Amino acid sequence: LGDIAWGDYDNDGDLDILLTGANGSTKISRIYRNDDGAFTDIGAGLAGVRDGAVAWGDYDNDGDLDILLTGLDFFNAKISKLYRNDNGLFTEVSTSLIGVDLSSVAWGDYDNDGDLDILLSGQVNGSTRVLKVYRNDNGVFTDLALPISGIKEGMVSWGDYDNDGDLDILFAGTGPGGRTTRIYDNDGGLFTDINAGLPGIGFGFGGTAAWGDVDTDGDLDILIVGSSNNGQLTTVYRNNDCPVEADVPLTVTVVGTDVELTWPDIGVNCVHDIYESTSPYTPPTVVTYANQTSGLLLPRTGDVNNNYYFIVESTCDGNVIGSSQEAGEFDFAITN
Repeated sequence: LGDIAWGDYDNDGDLDILLTGANGSTKISRIYRNDDGAFTDIGAGLAGVRDGAVAWGDYDNDGDLDILLTGLDFFNAKISKLYRNDNGLFTEVSTSLIGVDLSSVAWGDYDNDGDLDILLSGQVNGSTRVLKVYRNDNGVFTDLALPISGIKEGMVSWGDYDNDGDLDILFAGTGPGGRTTRIYDNDGGLFTDINAGLPGIGFGFGGTAAWGDVDTDGDLDILIVGSSNNGQLTTVYRNNDCPVEADVPLTVTVVGTDVELTWPDIGVNCVHDIYESTSPYTPPTVVTYANQTSGLLLPRTGDVNNNYYFIVESTCDGNVIGSSQEAGEFDFAITN
């Protein structure tokens, strides 16, 4: 019903409390100032909400924490409000944020322009759910209108899972097709589902997901806890820099006296085995060239009317994650 967040809103060196929810039939949103461990309600005048989310973030870069708040207000209207912190006084800022409940919010600078953008999910009405990114341009927030199916009863989080310097999206919750957990890669502001194969979590049944480098290898892993389609789970999913699945396009080209095998790089920790056969449509079983990391140039000798067929199979951390269709070149012999 509620949400809480720590943040030092008054810059006195200790963490204060932002709290929302329902006290009986009364919806509340309160800030409790921490004075040496004694907490005092400052009477901030925030709209009381339940079934919502809150987050601290300095959206205007003035050195103090502002507030993003969503949920059902006193009139049972779905709201999303931004409050600016001016020396401990909180003032509502007019925005075009869509009102949601059963929601989650997160601040993050996805476009690396130096100010905090908004990631927001939730329910607009009984059948409409959203997941939105709002770009912050000097305090004006613009909906990117991403083609991503929305969720309710969920969580959203920013994190740079691929260490490319920009923030990617993790979300989990109840989508149009039921429970879902997905990662969207941020590539210069374009967000793409990486098809991570994570189990969906339905938050109406309890659960959450969170980033963290559990194996201290320098990249973010994921902890998922909750109710999935296969029952309750608490599982860590390790980030091994590998795509979950990939079709590997293989091109075979005669270049002078050589044959060139080329394929795209599909993962940081991937290696590629080349299978070779002289019979088409017969899956080769012998690895001719193992653990290749990039394209391969093979010498050829003469025209001996031999037809060669190749398949490249990609492996990441010992797991086969993709292979190519068969590709061939005719009338050459290969020598190692």
